Amino acid sequence: MTVAEVTEDLGDDLLPAMIWLTCGVVAIAGAGNTDWLEQFNLDVSRQAVSQPLLEHVDRTEFLGG
Repeated sequence: MTVAEVTEDLGDDLLPAMIWLTCGVVAIAGAGNTDWLEQFNLDVSRQAVSQPLLEHVDRTEFLGG
């Protein structure tokens, strides 16, 4: 299923669904700590936009390290 299909299927319920999905990720991957999401805050200043997105993510979190 594509994002466009999900958007079409959920309509006005898309935003609440995304919030619930985010809550689930925080509960599981972040052990319930909302500060865990801070690692994904991107600096969207003019300088940072040219840097690859993955430079902002701590990949060791996903590699079990």
